[in-house]
Amino acid sequence: MTLGVFAQSPENLSYQSLVRDAENALLRSQVVGMQISILQGSVSGASVYVETQTPNTNLNGLVSIEIGEGTIVSGAFNLIDWSTGPYFIKTETDPAGGTSYSMSGTSQLMSVPYALKVKETANGAEENGSYGTGSVSIAQTLIISEDTLFISSGNYIVLPSSTPDLQIGDFHQGGIVFSLDGNGGGLIAATFDQSTLAEWGCFGKGISAADGVAIGTGAQNTIDIELGCTQSGTAADICANLTLGGYSDWFLPSKDELNEMHQNIGQRNALGLGNVGGFANNYYWSSTENDTNIAWLKYFGNGIQFGTNKSNTYYVRAVRAF
Repeated sequence: MTLGVFAQSPENLSYQSLVRDAENALLRSQVVGMQISILQGSVSGASVYVETQTPNTNLNGLVSIEIGEGTIVSGAFNLIDWSTGPYFIKTETDPAGGTSYSMSGTSQLMSVPYALKVKETANGAEENGSYGTGSVSIAQTLIISEDTLFISSGNYIVLPSSTPDLQIGDFHQGGIVFSLDGNGGGLIAATFDQSTLAEWGCFGKGISAADGVAIGTGAQNTIDIELGCTQSGTAADICANLTLGGYSDWFLPSKDELNEMHQNIGQRNALGLGNVGGFANNYYWSSTENDTNIAWLKYFGNGIQFGTNKSNTYYVRAVRAF
């Protein structure tokens, strides 16, 4: 879990964390149970405030809550004297959404709660008829997790990475680079097939918005398939739940991404690199839907691309962006 807390008005703390299961996979779009305790003095100190909440994680596995607005177990948040710290936040989480908390962590609150103390001081000055010449600043804690900077109100920014001299066919961040965008980023293919007998899934059902074709659309296609198709073990589902090389943001490539992979690191690739990815002379699914019954795939033997029945079973190769 990655902790981020922000002091703001009214008196509460915004809290964010990434929630993962025992296999380190992100828990996306599901309810989790949480108990939050404010401890005084040390990581094993007495709790001055305890509350519970049952928030939803977003599509990226991020949960955002307001501490001070949950169901109170003990204490009163607005009566905490932040000047008598240090204080620590202890979080306990039940990935199933209940109260069987199987994950816990404790982190010290640094400058954040003292922003609330600043607010008290400013209010006192106002009551005494004394005013400063500037506004009161509210401290914030910014949290970096891998390539993402988390900021207030549930927002985040993906930071650009610097990858000088990276070339097609290089091993990088858990896979093989097969596409570069010219700005230090690109796409990586897993080093092996994730399945040889996977359906695209949900034959007869259209998946809203899972029709992205271009490079850069595969990740959203995969999210849309996961939201619109409850069938487990589909090509997109396998990729979305994959953790490989320390990364869990894999997805099923779009039609054009799959084509780029074949052209650059597959059999008979245009760059003369050989079959770097070790692809089979077989059919690989893309994440691009054609209609309620048909989705796009590619034959890696000769590069032909066409639509076929979603219930057919073919190969799966996951990709990720960097």
